[in-house]
Amino acid sequence: MADLIPTQEQSLVTHMASTGKDVKVMACAGSGKTSTLLFVAERLSPKCGLYLAFNKDLAKFAKKKFSGLPVECMTLHGMAFSGAFHASNLFAGKPFQGGILSGSVVADALGYSYLKFLDRDVSPSQFAYLCLDAVRRFCHSAEETLSLKHVYIGEKYQKFFLFVRQETEFHLSQAKASGNPSAITLWNNKLDALLSAHRCFRQEILDGAIMLWKSMNDPLGLPVTHDVYLKRYVEAIAAKDLPLPDIRYAMIDEFQDSNGITIKLVEAFQQSGIQVVFVGDPYQQIYEWRGSVNAFDLVQSDQEARLSQSFRFGFVIANAVNDYMSSVFPGWQEISGASPVSGSIGPIDGFTNAILCRTNSGAVESLIDHLDRGIIPKVSDGRAMSNEIEDICALQSGLRVRSSSDYSVFRSYQELLEYSESNDGLHVRTLLKIIEKNDPSFLINALRHASSLRSSETRPHILTVHKAKGLEWNSVSLQKDFPSMEKIARKDEEKRLAYVAMTRGKECLDHRSLFLEETDHNSDKEGISL
Repeated sequence: MADLIPTQEQSLVTHMASTGKDVKVMACAGSGKTSTLLFVAERLSPKCGLYLAFNKDLAKFAKKKFSGLPVECMTLHGMAFSGAFHASNLFAGKPFQGGILSGSVVADALGYSYLKFLDRDVSPSQFAYLCLDAVRRFCHSAEETLSLKHVYIGEKYQKFFLFVRQETEFHLSQAKASGNPSAITLWNNKLDALLSAHRCFRQEILDGAIMLWKSMNDPLGLPVTHDVYLKRYVEAIAAKDLPLPDIRYAMIDEFQDSNGITIKLVEAFQQSGIQVVFVGDPYQQIYEWRGSVNAFDLVQSDQEARLSQSFRFGFVIANAVNDYMSSVFPGWQEISGASPVSGSIGPIDGFTNAILCRTNSGAVESLIDHLDRGIIPKVSDGRAMSNEIEDICALQSGLRVRSSSDYSVFRSYQELLEYSESNDGLHVRTLLKIIEKNDPSFLINALRHASSLRSSETRPHILTVHKAKGLEWNSVSLQKDFPSMEKIARKDEEKRLAYVAMTRGKECLDHRSLFLEETDHNSDKEGISL
C-alpha cells in the first residue's frame, strides 16, 4: 500500500477507525472500498481483525489483498459452518444439504398430507415447499421463534386468494348498494369464510414449518441447510453458548446486503467489545428476495463517513448517474467521477466489453443475437446454466439426472414443476420458459462453448447485473430486458438495480434501454442465477 495515497475521505475513515469506535462507511460504486479497508487494517495492526464478505469471490480477493496483515478473511457462511460443525456440537453427526432439499423428501419424512385451500388441491410436496420457505424466512430474521410473520402462502395461492377476495368484496358492495339484507348477509358470510380459510391455511403452514425446523435440529432428522446452520450459529453466539472469534475488530463488507440474522451477529460483536467497521452502499441493496434489509439504518455506530469519489469513471458517467438517481431517490447525495477519463454516454462505436442483462432470459437472447451476427461472446456461468437445462430435459424425458446435480433430488418432472412454483424455484421457472422458446440442444452447446471462452478485450461478456456486482469494464451496454422507467420508479429494488448496472462502465456507458417505453420481458427475480 506504500504506493497508494489515501484521499481525504479515506484518511478520515482511517482516523475514525483508529479511535477504537465503530464506523459506518457509505461507499459509492467504485470508491475504493478495499483500499480504504486496507488503510484501516494497516492503521490498526498488530491488532487481529476479521474481514467478512457475503460471497466466496470477495473473500478470496480480500485474502490476497490483506496478505501479510493479521486479518482473517472469510464469508459469513464459512465462519458459521466452521463454528457449527467443526468447533462445536451444534450439529454433531448431522448431514448437510448444500443444494436443493426436495419437497417430496420433506413431505415423506414428516408425513405431510394433501390439503385444500379454497377449491385448490395442495399436494404434500407443494405444502413442504411452503414450509421450507417459512423456515428460510425465519432463518433470515433475528427472531427466536417461528411465527405467522414468517409464513407466506406462495405466489400461486396468494394470487388466487386475492382474486376471490376481490370478487367477493365486489358482490358485497353491490349487495350493500342495492340494500338487499339477505344478499349482504350471504356475501358477508362468504367473506368471513374466505378470510378464515386464509388464516387456517397459514396456521397449517406454520405448524408444518415448526415440525420441519425441529426435524432439521434433530440428530436423526432431515439434513441441515445453509440457512439453518447460520441461524443456529448466530443464536448460539448471541446467547454466549459459543465463543466469538479471537479478534479486536471486524470489517463487514457489502453491509447493505445484510439480513436480520447478520445484524444479530454484528450486535453480538458490539456487545462483546469488538470494534466494527461497516462498509457498503445502501443504493446497491439488490438482494431483498434473500431477506436483505436497510441494514445501515438498523445498527448503532458512533461515527459515520462517506466515500463519494468514484475512481471507476469520470464526470460524464458520474453526471448521468447523478441525474438518474436524483430523479428516483429525492435524498440522493451526488457522487463525483474521479477518473481522469471523462467518459461518454450513448451508443458505443464498435466493440462493447460487457452486456448487462436484467434477467437470465435477456442473457440468452443477447447470446443468440450475437451468434446470429457471427460474434461468439463469453457468458458468465453458462456451463452451470447449460447443465441445469440438460437436467430439466432429462427429467422431461423420464430419465434420472447426474448424481452430482442438485436436480438429482427430483424423482420426476412433476416434482420439478412443483419446485418451480415455490419461491426458491423461481429460476427454474425462468429456465422452463427459456426452453419453451428455444431448441434445448442448441442452447446447451452454445452456453457451454460461451462459458469456456476466456475474457478478452475483443470479446463481449454477457452476464446479469446481479453477477456483475463488484465488477467493471471499459465499455458497458445494458440489454433491452430492463423494465420501463415507469415500472422502475414503482419499486426501490429496481431503482437500485439500475444504479448498479449504470456504475459498471469505466469509459463508455450505453444505458438507453432504461428509457424505453415498455418491454415484453419479465422483470422478476429471475436474473439471479446466471
